[in-house]
Amino acid sequence: MKINKSIVALFLGFGLFANAQITLTKADGSPINEGDVFTYNNVNYPQASLDFHIHNNASTATLVKVKSVSITNADGSGLELCIGPVCLSSIHAGNSYPSNPVSIAANSTDTYSNHVYNIDEGDGENYPMDYVFKVYQLNSSGVEVGNSVTFTYRYQPSLKTNSFQSLSNAGLIINSNIISNTLDYQATESGEISIFDMNGRMINVTQIATGNGSIALDNLQNGYYILNFRSQDRKASIKLIKS
Repeated sequence: MKINKSIVALFLGFGLFANAQITLTKADGSPINEGDVFTYNNVNYPQASLDFHIHNNASTATLVKVKSVSITNADGSGLELCIGPVCLSSIHAGNSYPSNPVSIAANSTDTYSNHVYNIDEGDGENYPMDYVFKVYQLNSSGVEVGNSVTFTYRYQPSLKTNSFQSLSNAGLIINSNIISNTLDYQATESGEISIFDMNGRMINVTQIATGNGSIALDNLQNGYYILNFRSQDRKASIKLIKS
């Protein structure tokens, strides 16, 4: 019986890469786990650069690419992605980079300066800006194999805080930023109050009218939060302490 050599080569190529396992770490050695979200509140380099390395923990070589899974509240034109020997000044959701995959030898760590760095400050209203990436493996035929690691690079400028005066100028007055079960306020302008945790996750949003009011926050755990207030033509933020 004749055996098709191309089929044999295909299966051999698959076998070389199928069992390879990769892990990711930040430049400081801390792990990047599946589903991790890394939040930055500025666009300054190197503070806002997520530097990482890819480790091949298997006894066979592997090929690696990075896929831009999704982009939220941005278009990718201000995102710098460096992977392997290639650095890109913009990316597009759904694309994988680089065009030629990065080869990582068995039981080795890549030696490149991989990083994700956002310079786009956004439109001033729509946040957070999320860039979701998947680092994955593929065989010599371009078929995805082995494990992958997906993480999110998040830009959330609302983590910056302004003063009580800025909040008052925007139309919201609070007597204290230390709260227990309710947030009591006086509004001189109608608008929207949004509360975020320190990872940039929105946990409460309330539309308010002018006058006195309160928002129940007894379900929040003790800790630090960010209050954003946006009226018709102004916005401000302040740090809250739930105790």
